Amino acid sequence: MYVLLGLYLTYVWWQRVRHIDLQHAWQGFSPLIYVYQKFQPENFIRDFPNGAEAYDASLVMRLYPWLYSSFGIKPEAVVPIFIAVEHILFATAIIILTRTLKPKTSKVVPVLVTILLLASYAPNMNLARFGIVYGLYYVTAHSFRLLAIAALLKGRYFLAGVLILMTFLNHPTIGLMGGIFLFSASLARPIKIFKLRYLGFAILLSATAFLWISLVVSPEAHLANEIPKDIWFSFSKLGSVHWYPVDYGHFTFNHQERFIPFLSLTLLFVYYFTRTPLDEKKRRIFYGCLAMVSLVCIGVVFSMTQLSTTIVKLSLHRANDIITFISIIYVTDGLWQEIRQGYVWRRPVASAILISPLVFKPGFPLALSIILTSPIVFRFLRQRDRSLHTLSVTSLIVVCITLVGLYALHGMLDSWKISAYTGLASKYFLLVPIVLVVVVLLLRLLHLNLLKNLVLVLFLGLAYLWQESQSLSSQEIALRRDYYRVQIWAKNNTQKSALFMVDPTIYYGWRDYSHRSSFGNLREWILLSCCVYKSDFNVYQEGMRRFREFQIDIDKYLEVEPSLLGFRQLNDAIREKYYSLDDSWRLNINQTYGVDYFLLIKDRMNHNSDFPIIYQNDSFVVLHTSSDASYQETFENLNSVNMKFAL
Repeated sequence: MYVLLGLYLTYVWWQRVRHIDLQHAWQGFSPLIYVYQKFQPENFIRDFPNGAEAYDASLVMRLYPWLYSSFGIKPEAVVPIFIAVEHILFATAIIILTRTLKPKTSKVVPVLVTILLLASYAPNMNLARFGIVYGLYYVTAHSFRLLAIAALLKGRYFLAGVLILMTFLNHPTIGLMGGIFLFSASLARPIKIFKLRYLGFAILLSATAFLWISLVVSPEAHLANEIPKDIWFSFSKLGSVHWYPVDYGHFTFNHQERFIPFLSLTLLFVYYFTRTPLDEKKRRIFYGCLAMVSLVCIGVVFSMTQLSTTIVKLSLHRANDIITFISIIYVTDGLWQEIRQGYVWRRPVASAILISPLVFKPGFPLALSIILTSPIVFRFLRQRDRSLHTLSVTSLIVVCITLVGLYALHGMLDSWKISAYTGLASKYFLLVPIVLVVVVLLLRLLHLNLLKNLVLVLFLGLAYLWQESQSLSSQEIALRRDYYRVQIWAKNNTQKSALFMVDPTIYYGWRDYSHRSSFGNLREWILLSCCVYKSDFNVYQEGMRRFREFQIDIDKYLEVEPSLLGFRQLNDAIREKYYSLDDSWRLNINQTYGVDYFLLIKDRMNHNSDFPIIYQNDSFVVLHTSSDASYQETFENLNSVNMKFAL
């Protein structure tokens, strides 16, 4: 099975890296711009601050500039190898934790869990809308955190401490939450952790973490001292997709995206977790998960107030991802047992739930979870069973049904066919339980025990199709390849000091392969310069100055609820304005800011320009202007800001 997993992960890796250059060209914010801004600052002397230097706060990200400065290895060459190592590390961590939590499980289960966490929609339940991004620091941090949990459960406290420190050094927030999980889990046997040698080691780890933060993180990056709170909260709510779960409707009108699937997974987790008595290992998991629930609640409460910008930026509600990872291990093991030896009616239901994250996002439809766990309710009512198992599962089922009723009462339940509830909106998924019921009955008549083999083949086949579905379409490849070619042209044919104005709704690609300064984009002007990586009032004012060139009233978009809709509307308005403005506007931008080139997507251009076309391909046009000395002071000020935040 592990050989098969290795082959599959090799395929997944290839699919993720074969167009990585096009992805970096389009999305930006890659290791490339991080490295080249450090070692070729003359190419970005007129660049609007973009925040890529924040990667300095991650130890593993510093590998990129170290390899470039020490051995001349370009980040373009490192990224595919880096992603391959990430796959190996993440898969290893998942397998070790699965084996730690369920040592007697089938050899198939760690493989299924690895695929679900590495290559399916299953992890997409993070309440802060964070995903698992490869090539940066996320996967390394998640891997070390999972290994730290496994080490703690095995009683290897010193190793767990070192691993959680490594997590922190690669991603402070993920490490902080992991540290809280480990501390809470340790309270299952507090007498151990309060021994002098453990306390001393914990103090040493904490001091190291504090020293790292003090060295690599600028105070301005996390404390909005220079920007009034009302401005910070207004603009961060408009532009951020992570910090405000209540405003995004995660628990109300948009509950079906993450909240209900997470509740469904939690229901299954509680069902399989409490089926057997709580030993020490389970108590550790329970305490740790309880701490994560507390962090989620704190994060949600603070996101509804204007008490602390720092706590809002920590996105404490993202702590539910640890619960998700652990839940998937227990649930996959439980479902596989059902498929192997469960009752006739339970086997197709368990099979459908297991494959659901490979069919729709994020999987685990609530109706199927309730069906699978519902016998507990009858046991509670008829046999008056009041065990922890019965009470906890029955209570969760009641909570889930009550919530669905409330959503329906308030008009928030669009259709019972959606993926969060039944998944029957997917025609393919609709066929699965029907076919599986027929197969189970036939196998029963023929006295064959082949269902688990058939489900495994189906699972692997769907895993292959899922990865295929994540590939770029031919149209996306064509657009990104043309954008990549524009950047290569700019690098080879323009002066290092050249300034480009790119479509301000392309996030965030341009600098990575062009090695040229950008006038900035909408998110950089109103979010990154204000709320995320910098809180410098001068940068914020310059960003707003550039935004106002489009003569759009931002106040009406700040009032739109939910804020994500407000940003989408603002994004559309900026894009429409950018392509409808004429040469007189471009000339004014040139004379005010010294923009040398304007880059536009051909299909979106509303009218021709009298500026000379210096480069074009199937998708893009580059217009050339003449420079003016009046912009020099502006860019000297911006350059000083850039240097202020660089290490």
